[in-house]
Amino acid sequence: MDLGLIYDITIKDKEVNITMTLTWPGCPMSDLFITNIKETLKNCNIENVNVEFSFDPPWNPDMMSDEIKKKLDL
Repeated sequence: MDLGLIYDITIKDKEVNITMTLTWPGCPMSDLFITNIKETLKNCNIENVNVEFSFDPPWNPDMMSDEIKKKLDL
């Protein structure tokens, strides 16, 4: 959340839908994000996890929280 990559989360019963972005469309971390999100939510008794990537609006550093910006000295 602090990086500004999560655009939307909806939860209904034991299903979670996440709309998120990456720092750039060709980012090789997309599969790792999906795997980590699904594994984390399985541990929270969530049965179905859907992750959708959106690049509208495109991510930029201004989307990060002030706390993270401070830690990164931005």
